[in-house]
Amino acid sequence: MEHVDDLSARSHQWIRSGDLVAGSTEGSEKTQPKSGAKSNAKQGDKPAAKSTVTQPQLGFLGMCRWAWTQLTTMRVALILLLVLALAAIPGSLLPQRIQDPGRVNTFLESNGAWGQFLDTIQMFDVYSSVWFSAIYLLLMVSLIGCIIPRTKQHWKAMRSSPPKAPRRLSRMPGYASFTSAQGDAETREDADEAFLDAAAARLKKSGYRINRQSDHIAAERGYLRETGNLVFHIALLMTTLTMAIGSLFGYEGQRILVEGETFSNSLVSYDSFEPGSYYDADNLPDFRLKLDTFTSTFDDQAAGNQFGQPRSFDAKVETTADGKTESHVLKVNDPVRVGGVGVYLTGNGYAPEVTVRDAKGDIVQSGPQVFIPDGGDPGYTSEGVIKVPDSAGTQMGFVGVFLPTAAQNQDGDLV
Repeated sequence: MEHVDDLSARSHQWIRSGDLVAGSTEGSEKTQPKSGAKSNAKQGDKPAAKSTVTQPQLGFLGMCRWAWTQLTTMRVALILLLVLALAAIPGSLLPQRIQDPGRVNTFLESNGAWGQFLDTIQMFDVYSSVWFSAIYLLLMVSLIGCIIPRTKQHWKAMRSSPPKAPRRLSRMPGYASFTSAQGDAETREDADEAFLDAAAARLKKSGYRINRQSDHIAAERGYLRETGNLVFHIALLMTTLTMAIGSLFGYEGQRILVEGETFSNSLVSYDSFEPGSYYDADNLPDFRLKLDTFTSTFDDQAAGNQFGQPRSFDAKVETTADGKTESHVLKVNDPVRVGGVGVYLTGNGYAPEVTVRDAKGDIVQSGPQVFIPDGGDPGYTSEGVIKVPDSAGTQMGFVGVFLPTAAQNQDGDLV
């Protein structure tokens, strides 16, 4: 079996029954065995199985460490910030209960099963939903876990001195050399000191941090970029924490006021009231607010789609807190602070004067009745309910539609 002995020294070789075949990365060779030669290869023999590499098992703690490492990277923090921005889009496209419960009810009545499905997945309570809160909390944890180590590392790097210059500058990708002035040793030493002093002053002026040695100066800069990144993320974290604290320890309420009415900050005075998880409604600050007048202006000079667009909404209010009365002008996105509470102008509409008489002609009820405008109608088409107390033993109620901008054509139809 000399052929077998010669071929066994090659790599990637194999023997099969019948012909003797030798293979390698360089090629293959087929050789017929000599007569009388015996072969130990048996029919049906299989090549030896390759040994498998056993991978280490992470285990539960290892998986937790890996998940924490991934969560606290800046890449994941930016992804979560993008996801949070996308998750907030439905809150601006769909009416929210915390802002306008009436529009939510109108949307549910108009859209049937589709509206019920959106309500099931909390699309009308986006900012207090489970999925939005989960993204919010993950973003906070990611920012905290990312900022703290980076801030600590950046602080140490800024406080440490620049590293010393290498002995052989020729090993660096960029360097320059020159010969100092000729003269005696004392003259050359003075010239070298003057040169190092001038270099240190020039580098400091350019914003470098320097490390002055006896025979060289090491300088570095570039920390301002990382400082800006950390300041941005710390500000983002503080904003996120502030919003979370406000939603947990604050409250939001709504009240519709008609001109001339006064609102007292008590729980029964609100049309809707939503306290935070840790807010005690018994600790409402004591103040009063009176709506004197409300003025709205619309553009009647523009052409095209801009005609009739709203331009300003001004509410003149009078606030009383701690025995002190003040006058303010409440505008959209310009709240009034009273008693530590921010009062915002979130909507407006009409309250027509309605008089109800009984069968004898006596006035049963008279006064302004609030009608809620349909948010999708720029003409302020509004719906309202008028409740009438018992009159002659009969309790009455009216449901009406108010069309403040309607007009009649020549046929008498509303347009």
